[in-house]
Amino acid sequence: MSFNTMLQKAIDSHGHKCVGLVLGTRIGIAGLRKLGINDPSNMRGLIVYVEIDRCLADAIQTTTGCTIGHRRLKHVDYGKFAATFVDTSKKKAVRVSVREEARQLVSKYSQTQTTLGDHVHLISEKEEMDQMTEAYSKLPDSELLNVREVSVIVPELDLPGRPHRKETCSVCGERIFDGREIIMNGNVMCRSCAKGSYYATLP
Repeated sequence: MSFNTMLQKAIDSHGHKCVGLVLGTRIGIAGLRKLGINDPSNMRGLIVYVEIDRCLADAIQTTTGCTIGHRRLKHVDYGKFAATFVDTSKKKAVRVSVREEARQLVSKYSQTQTTLGDHVHLISEKEEMDQMTEAYSKLPDSELLNVREVSVIVPELDLPGRPHRKETCSVCGERIFDGREIIMNGNVMCRSCAKGSYYATLP
């Protein structure tokens, strides 16, 4: 799996090249390689948990072919540049995260400040992002990423395929899929009605 090819696919899908896209592509390739997956398009048993809702997630989606709609891409809101790859057919999983030391290596590699004569020239934020993007494309996996085997139990109600269960909220009347209902005082309720919603209905 070529990094440059996969990065370009991610750029075409996402719309621009950035640090997160480079890191997501590197993480995606590393996770697949560790699980021995050469062609993720034929891996229906692959599930990926991505830990941030930024550019990195789009790159991992492009690299692995896993999507939320197929229930093979899961968002776990940890706010981290990391993802866990689960091969459900072999019951193997690996978590890949960005090493904290990588940013320091980039600073040394890209020389975030340069000397012009007797003056120190501080680069702009955009220049720094461009240098990080280039450096993260070139750093070896051993310096850029932490790759660890982990154990993940995927609940049956989270597996791909047809809905395993359907309920109807006793308050709003809307359908609830895959065990996301809450029972309160013996009544079936959706999480929005039971715990409050992110939206407010206008009169």
